[in-house]
Amino acid sequence: MFSKSTIWLTIVSFLFFYFIPADFYAVTTSCFEEFVLIDIMWTDIIPSILAVGVLLLSFAFLHIFRYGQVESFAIKKG
Repeated sequence: MFSKSTIWLTIVSFLFFYFIPADFYAVTTSCFEEFVLIDIMWTDIIPSILAVGVLLLSFAFLHIFRYGQVESFAIKKG
């Protein structure tokens, strides 16, 4: 369950899901600053709770796509 590949893929997907949305939010708010009516800041969010949630999400994401498939999609039968 906690093999080396599972841990590494969970960490990589955690880093992706934790930092990419924040960067996307920062870029879009800087581009559309004059159109923003309600400013939603990330200061209300507790980072540790967000990190635990994203870690669980990335672990579930990994297990859904690794072990959730019924059959392999590899080309074996011509």
